[in-house]
Amino acid sequence: MVQAVDGKRALDDGPTQELPVVGSRAVETDDPRRLPRSVAALARLGQRRWVSAAVAMVIVVFGVLGALIPGELVEFRGEWRFDLDGENTLPALFSAALLVCGGLSLLTVAISIRYIALGIIGALLTYMALDEVLGIHERLETVTGISWQALYLPIAAVAGVAALLIGERLRRARLFLPCVALAAGGVAWVVAQLLEKLEWEGDVPQPGYVPMMVTEEILEMVGSFSFLIAGFALAIAVSRELLLPPRHQQAGRRNGAAGSPR
Repeated sequence: MVQAVDGKRALDDGPTQELPVVGSRAVETDDPRRLPRSVAALARLGQRRWVSAAVAMVIVVFGVLGALIPGELVEFRGEWRFDLDGENTLPALFSAALLVCGGLSLLTVAISIRYIALGIIGALLTYMALDEVLGIHERLETVTGISWQALYLPIAAVAGVAALLIGERLRRARLFLPCVALAAGGVAWVVAQLLEKLEWEGDVPQPGYVPMMVTEEILEMVGSFSFLIAGFALAIAVSRELLLPPRHQQAGRRNGAAGSPR
């Protein structure tokens, strides 16, 4: 249709459709991606520095008290005892809650961008939190007579492959903070499990048990905290469209290639 605008002829091709922009590129999509509320809430929470500062402070307090005071001498509300190596104690519940938050944060981002490898890590961390509370690995070790580290080796192998895939994708996207946080969390947990292996010979605590135990438990908390930091960082990246589902990434690459000079 030809219309006159200010005395000039103009071509009207009908209504135009605005395209979502990724960085400086417009991405063609029939269904523009909307940020899930869960991811938006996670991103907002991650931008509040006091949240991370509070978690770090609790870890420091537990570490200091665990190193200085034997668990059996510190009681909270009757049956509650402060013992880093105990079950159903304040440190154990806090550590499990921290691991759940880290796992669920990664699962939330994984679902929003449909990323299986990240979902595997998130699901594994959530299971690990349940394991920490219920002592599943200890029961399996008792029933089978095989160390739980050996029993969990196949799961660790799958997690390792998923971690490598995630690291490569984050490297390509230049998202270094979540990449480093995920790596730090994994290293902290691996070292913690090695320390736990050295602490005991059967049911007998070995020399240096207390410092190794305190280090192990604090490393687990720090590792879980690192996973939570990674979840925050990834949610912020998704909210800023720096990390997208595969279909949107492919559309962005095609659009960028079409607009690039030959």
